[in-house]
Amino acid sequence: MDLILNILIFAVFLGALVFVHELGHFLTAKFMNIYVFEFMIGFPPRLFKIRRKETEYGIGSIPIGGYVKMAGQEDFPGHEDKEVKDMGVNIPEHRKFNRKSIWQRMAVIVAGPFMNLLFGIFVFIILAFFGHQILMGMKENYVGAVLPDSPAEKIGLRAGDRIVSVDGIETATFEDVRWRIISKAGDEISLGVNRNGLPLDLTVVPEKPRGRNYGGIGITPFDFIEVYEVQKDTPAEKAGLIPKDIILKVNGDYVQLFDFSALTAGKLGRKMELTVLRDGEKKKVSLTPMPLKCL
Repeated sequence: MDLILNILIFAVFLGALVFVHELGHFLTAKFMNIYVFEFMIGFPPRLFKIRRKETEYGIGSIPIGGYVKMAGQEDFPGHEDKEVKDMGVNIPEHRKFNRKSIWQRMAVIVAGPFMNLLFGIFVFIILAFFGHQILMGMKENYVGAVLPDSPAEKIGLRAGDRIVSVDGIETATFEDVRWRIISKAGDEISLGVNRNGLPLDLTVVPEKPRGRNYGGIGITPFDFIEVYEVQKDTPAEKAGLIPKDIILKVNGDYVQLFDFSALTAGKLGRKMELTVLRDGEKKKVSLTPMPLKCL
C-alpha cells in the first residue's frame, strides 16, 4: 500500500509540474497569436478530450509528460501538412510558429521553464506562510542515539545529555549543534554539556562520516515522545497525562519513542515514574502499565 501511495503522490506532483510547464508554452503561444492544435497533459491513449474553438484539450493515460502542438512546429516534415489537410483547416502563414520572429519563438520556448520557476516560488511562499512541522528533537539540544565507536561514544556522551555550547558559543537547538560541528572535521572542539543538571566540559575531534566532506561526532537528535491523544479509562488517563505532554524520563532514565513501547510492555502491573515536560515545566506522574483490550 505504501508503494502504491508513493506512486500516486509522485504522479500527482509530476502532473502538476507538467501542467504548469505546458501551460506556460500554451498561454505564450496564444498571446503570440499562434495556432494551437492540442494542449495535452500525459500521453495517449487519451482518457479525456474536449475541443474549444481551434484547440483540443486532453488528458492522456500515461502521466509522464505532456505537450503543446502548434502550427508550424513540425517534428516530422510533411506530416503536419497532411494532418491539416485531413482536418480541413486553412491556417494563415502569420499564425504559424516557424513564421514568428526569433524573439517570439524564444518567448514560447522559455515560457515553460519560467512557469516552473514561478510555480516553485509560489510553493515556497505557501510553505513559508503556513509553516511546516519541525521535529521537537531538532528544536532542542538533547542528544538522542550515540553511534557505536564514534567520537561521541569515545568521550562518553550519553542519550539525554544536552550540548549547551560548542567552542564557547551557546547552542539552543540540535541544528545549532550540527552547524557548529559540520565544518570542524579534524579540529579539536570543546563541548559544554549538561547532564542531569550537572555541567561537563568535554573535547572531541569530529570525523568525516562515511567519507563525506563534513564533520560529525556520531549523534542523532533526541526522539521525543509527545502525547497526541489520551484515551478514556487507560493508565495514561488515570496518571493525568494530557495531549502535548512530552515524556522525558521513565524511572529517572531518559527514554525515546523507539524504545518506550518495549519498556512499558516489560513493566506490566508495576508502577513507573514518568518525568513529563508540560508547558515548559517538568512534572512527575506515576503510571502503571496494564494490558489493553484491542478491537
